[in-house]
Amino acid sequence: MCGITGFYSLSQKWTQAQLSQMTQALRHRGPEAEGYFQDERCGLGHRRLKVIDLSDAANQPMFSHDERYVMVFNGEVYNFQEIAKKYDLSLKTRSDSEVILELFVKLKTLFVEELNGMFALAIYDRETQELYVYRDRLGIKPLFYYWDGQNFAFASETKALLELGIGREINTEALQDYLFLEYVPDHLSIFKHIQKLEKGHFLKISPNNLEKKAYYNLLDRWNPQPAQSLEHYVEAFDDQLTQSIRYRSISDVPMGAFLSGGTDSSLICAKFQELSPQSIQTYTIGFDVASFDESTYAQKVAEHLNTQHTLDRISAKESIDTVERMVAHYDEPFAANSCIPSLLVCQKAREKVTVALSGDGADELFMGYGYYHWYNRVKKISKYGGYAARKITTKVLSWLDQRNRHNRIPEPLFVCVGLAS
Repeated sequence: MCGITGFYSLSQKWTQAQLSQMTQALRHRGPEAEGYFQDERCGLGHRRLKVIDLSDAANQPMFSHDERYVMVFNGEVYNFQEIAKKYDLSLKTRSDSEVILELFVKLKTLFVEELNGMFALAIYDRETQELYVYRDRLGIKPLFYYWDGQNFAFASETKALLELGIGREINTEALQDYLFLEYVPDHLSIFKHIQKLEKGHFLKISPNNLEKKAYYNLLDRWNPQPAQSLEHYVEAFDDQLTQSIRYRSISDVPMGAFLSGGTDSSLICAKFQELSPQSIQTYTIGFDVASFDESTYAQKVAEHLNTQHTLDRISAKESIDTVERMVAHYDEPFAANSCIPSLLVCQKAREKVTVALSGDGADELFMGYGYYHWYNRVKKISKYGGYAARKITTKVLSWLDQRNRHNRIPEPLFVCVGLAS
């Protein structure tokens, strides 16, 4: 995890000192190095957590070989070695950051199509004085920004933007969404004058102009294939999962994994251990309240996989005391109570490892949330209700989706009733 900051101003509204203040506000994201770039138009800041290529040569902001472009980047691109080989890139470091930047030099805005990973990044063209800001396809890495028609600023967290004196007025529309959803959806933020860059989007900032475009939409890739056997899909998924974990195992620092004892994290740990030449480090948080404690399941999985397992038990009081500290870590209201054990297990793991794998994301892929029961109901309407029923259902879902910009309604619902076609 790194932290990126920056601004673009026609009026030289912000200073080097303010850029430094912004970036220092993110020092917890990158405690190992910091760097800055600034000219008369643009400023960029970076806090680095070293994961791949630990040398200072991989520090940021990073300049392209021709020194025309400068980049700050947060995240990891897993296929950077394949990209370097495919495009015969001449490299000075072993970092994925350099590959990304030199790929942009070669392909310009089409470069993002080649990236497999999670990222938030900004690339500044010193010749044309244009700034490009990207967020990954699934919005894994955060990117907040401010735009008043002339001045633009961005950062990994809102606390950095607030260092510029941006107003702290609450966005009542975002607050309303939060009270319904228990989080603030893209593109809004809890602050009236700050927005989130949506997943799969990029910004191009030039004098007096901000242009936002989508470069990825899941439904654009919807390509139904003839049904095959369950065994075929199990094998295909196993191959994809194995490759995914192999990619994420590329690291120059110690790695571990979070293990709750549930299906998702257990499967990740099993695959990670299968690919590792030595016993992996696994971490679990246990609770002294029996109804919340699943550490016995995690212990059984750890024993089965023969991992180096660490269990840290916390009391109810410790859990409550953690809530106050959460405020400093979250940029917005967030009501999922899983954030408490997540913070605590991260703190414990950080004593020995820098990077950890988790089972997050499986509920989205495999319809693990409660509201996904809509899918089977709508699917039955689509199958047996005829054209009229499908048409009505499509209109209702479309209306709900427009009212709930957060995409609370899962995309498979639109696919099964024909809205995506």
